[in-house]
Amino acid sequence: MSFENIFACGNVLHVNDLADNVTVESQIAGMYAGLNALGKEFKIKKVTECIPGDGIRYVVPHKIEVIDEMEDITLYFRVKEPARNATLEIVSKGETIARVRRQKINPGEMEKMRIKADAIEKLGDELIVRVAEVKS
Repeated sequence: MSFENIFACGNVLHVNDLADNVTVESQIAGMYAGLNALGKEFKIKKVTECIPGDGIRYVVPHKIEVIDEMEDITLYFRVKEPARNATLEIVSKGETIARVRRQKINPGEMEKMRIKADAIEKLGDELIVRVAEVKS
């Protein structure tokens, strides 16, 4: 759900493991709230839905509003089950945008992955965060 002129972050959106994550989210939300208060308008070129795929419980943010002046975006998410030697992926339009290997994943620990600004322009209407592979 989205409301104009509401800038939420941190534990209001999801439970963070680290105060550092809350700080980063609050700095981003605060920057955009400040720009909004100053009358800065952003032309939204498209909206990409962030969808939890295989093995993922939820993803934040739920949407990415693509604008001209994009910066890297960090997605925060939790996995459904613990595993070792896992590959996590972000996929859009059938193409892997980002991939990372983790020695272990656990539902009790927040995971995060970054999408580079130059890749955001190429996103489709949806992106999927998923556990792509688990090797024993």
